[in-house]
Amino acid sequence: ESAFDDELARGRVELLGAAHELLADEPMKADAARPAAAATVAAAHLALLRSARRSVQLASPYFIPGEEAMRTLADSSSAR
Repeated sequence: ESAFDDELARGRVELLGAAHELLADEPMKADAARPAAAATVAAAHLALLRSARRSVQLASPYFIPGEEAMRTLADSSSAR
């Protein structure tokens, strides 16, 4: 068992604060009649990945990296 398991069993989990950024596509992105928005979550992910100096922690059930994001991830991991 881990410390986290112990905390869950006691009913009290210690939370730590951290810097974060919330990203969301505009709802109009789904409207095919409107021009594509310049700023998308995918573009924001790429910018954040490229700007990382040490590490990136990404929590999203919807993050499915495309080819460009995979290249960025591979390039940054091999540069370390």
